[in-house]
Amino acid sequence: MIKNLYLVSLYSCFLISLFLLIKKKINASLFTFILAGVLCESYYLLSKFFGIKHYNSHLYLLYFYTVLVYFSLTNFYYQSIENIRIAHYFKTYNVVFFIALILSLVNFDYSLREYNMSFVYLAMVHNIIITLMYFIDLVYRDKVQEKISANFSFWVSIAILLWSTLNIFRFICLKYFDKHDNDFLLIILNGFTFINLTTYILIFKGLTCLWSKK
Repeated sequence: MIKNLYLVSLYSCFLISLFLLIKKKINASLFTFILAGVLCESYYLLSKFFGIKHYNSHLYLLYFYTVLVYFSLTNFYYQSIENIRIAHYFKTYNVVFFIALILSLVNFDYSLREYNMSFVYLAMVHNIIITLMYFIDLVYRDKVQEKISANFSFWVSIAILLWSTLNIFRFICLKYFDKHDNDFLLIILNGFTFINLTTYILIFKGLTCLWSKK
C-alpha cells in the first residue's frame, strides 16, 4: 500500500515538474533530481516485471543515480543561494568536497562486487550540508519577498534534508542486518519506503507553490 502511494507521489511530482519546466517555472536541476528517481523506480519495476536479476546492472544504476543527484542538487542550490558571502562559501566547499569525492574513488571496487559505501556516505552528507547552507541563506536574506510556506525551495529542502539524513541510517543498517537479521532489514526497508513517500509529498507541496503562482 505504502509502496503504491510512494510511486503515485513520485510520478505525480514528475508530471507536475515536467509541466512547470515547459512553462519555465522550475529549475531544470530540480527536474533532473526528480527524473533520476523516476528512472530508477521505472527500471526496478521493469526488472521485476521481466524477471531481470543482474546484480551489476543494479549497482551501475545506483552509481548513476547518486552522481545524477549530486550534480543536480549542487546546481540547484548554486542557483538558489542569494547571499554573496554564503555563495562564496558554497563554491569553496564544493571544490573541497569534489576533491574528497575523487579521493573516495581511490579504493573503488571496479569489479562491482559491492556498493562503495564511502561514496554514498559522502554524497548524503553533501546533500545535508548544501541544504543547511540554503537554510542559512534564507535567514540572512535582506528582503523576504514571500512567506516561507509559499517558498517551493523551502519545502524541497526539507524533503532532501529528511531523505539524506535517514538514508545514511539506512545504508549503515543495510550491510549489517543483511548478514545478521534479514527480517529486521525488511522492516527498515519498508520504513524507508514511507520516508520516500514523505519526501515526495513535501516536494509535491513545493511544486504546488509554483503551480499557484501566475
